[in-house]
Amino acid sequence: MKKTIVLASSLEPWSIQLKSGAPSLYETLKGYSDAGFLTTYITYEKSIGITNLSHSHNIDLQLPGLTTIRVPKKQAPSFLGSRISGKVNRVYYESWTLLDALRDYLDKQETPPTILYAYEAQAIHAISRLEKKHKNGSIIVNRYQGTILGGRYKQIIHCLRKYEMFRVLKDKADKYIMTNDGTLGDKALKYWNKSVGNNNLLFLRNGFNFENFLGEHNRKTVIESLGLAPNNFYAFTVSRLTLWKRVDRAIDLIEHFHRAHPELHLIVVGDGEHKSKLQEFAEEMKVTDRVHFIGAQSRKKVAELMASLDLFLSLYDVSNLGNPLFEAMICGQCVVTLDNGSTKEVITNNQNGIIVEPDDKENLNKEFGELLKNENKRNRLKISARNWANENLQSWPDRMKEEVEWVLK
Repeated sequence: MKKTIVLASSLEPWSIQLKSGAPSLYETLKGYSDAGFLTTYITYEKSIGITNLSHSHNIDLQLPGLTTIRVPKKQAPSFLGSRISGKVNRVYYESWTLLDALRDYLDKQETPPTILYAYEAQAIHAISRLEKKHKNGSIIVNRYQGTILGGRYKQIIHCLRKYEMFRVLKDKADKYIMTNDGTLGDKALKYWNKSVGNNNLLFLRNGFNFENFLGEHNRKTVIESLGLAPNNFYAFTVSRLTLWKRVDRAIDLIEHFHRAHPELHLIVVGDGEHKSKLQEFAEEMKVTDRVHFIGAQSRKKVAELMASLDLFLSLYDVSNLGNPLFEAMICGQCVVTLDNGSTKEVITNNQNGIIVEPDDKENLNKEFGELLKNENKRNRLKISARNWANENLQSWPDRMKEEVEWVLK
C-alpha cells in the first residue's frame, strides 16, 4: 500500500512567488513526493491582491502524487481594523479554516494517512484540535520553522505578545521537527512542552540547492542588468521586508559612510509589508541614490547577485541564521551579522565573517568601515565562509531524506 501524507499549512510553497522567496515548504512537499508518498496539501485560498506580502497569493505545484486542496478562508470582521483583524485571523480564523478543511477531508477517507503533518503555527493548532478518530493510526508531526521568541522564550509576558507561536509550542504530537535557524527553537520547545525530548525532536538546518549558487557569474553583466555601474562597491541584503529584519540598519550604514566612500551602494533584495517605510527612511537619510530596492528575485537571480556583489549584511533582531546568510556563505561571500540567537554557532568573528553585538552601532560602523577599505580581509573571509558552508551544510535532497527516514522509524 502506498504511503500517504496529509500536510496542512497556512503558508504557500514559496514565500513570494513561484521559485522566489523561502523554498522550505516547497522542498518539504517535494521531499515526500520524491520518497514515493501520495501527498495531500491542505491550505486556504490566498490571492488577496497585495503583491508585496509574503504568502499572499496561490502558488500551485505540479509534483508526482501531490493533490492540493484549497478552501475559502474564514475572516475576522473588517470593522476591527487591519492590525487587530490580522492578529485575530492568525490566532483564530486561520486555524479554524484549516481544522474544518481537515475534518472534511479525513471524514471521507477509508483509512487514516500514514502521516498527519502540521506545517507551522496555524496548522499545528488545527491538527492538535482534531478528534481522536481523525488522528488514530497516523504519525502526528509538528513542524516549526524556528520561533519568533528568540532568547526571551522563558519570559511569559514576551511569549504572550507572540501568542500564536507561543501556544503551539505546547501542542502535543508524536514527532517534532524544529528548524535550527538560530532562534533557539529547540530550547523553547523543550522548555514549554514536557513531552519533547531528544528521542522525538529532530533539530536541524534547512537544506540548500548548492548547484544554484556555485556557477560562474560575470560581475559586470549582473550589475549592469540592474542599471548600475559595476565599478562601485555594493553591500546587499536579502530578506522579506518586515520590521524585525531591520534593513534600516543597513541603510543607516550607507548614510554613515556614503560621503567618505562615494562608491558605496546598498542593494535591497526582497519585498514585504515594510518596504514603503524603508524607502521613506532612505529618503529621510538622503541616500535614495545609494539604496536600490530591486524587489523579490528568482533563486537564479539571487545566486547571481550573491556571487557578484561585495559584502552581505544580515542585521536581524531575533536571529540571523536564515537561508540568505547560509546561501551567501555557499557563494563565498563576505558576511557581516549580529550576535543574537545562536549566530555564534556559525560565524566566528574575523575567521569566516564579522559578528558584532546587536546594539553596538559604533563597532558595527568600525568593522564595516574596515571592510570597505581592506579587500584582502574581505577575500580571506570569503574563502573561510565558503569552506565552512561546504563542510557543514546539506543539500535539500539529503536534508529531506534524513527527515523522512526519521519520521518513519
